[in-house]
Amino acid sequence: MEARTDEKRIAQMQRINDRLLDDIERQQNEPKWMPFVRDVATFVAWDALFLGAVLVARHFV
Repeated sequence: MEARTDEKRIAQMQRINDRLLDDIERQQNEPKWMPFVRDVATFVAWDALFLGAVLVARHFV
């Protein structure tokens, strides 16, 4: 019973490690400008969300 639990934990840790390695490889292969584009897109999305909240709040005031 305990050996089976250890095997499950080892398998889970291996899946996590594989996922992390895939993320590292993906980040190393992406273009250098991609983080900038991601930051700008995040800023625009939060700005739009804030603007929407302000417009909704002004509607009820």
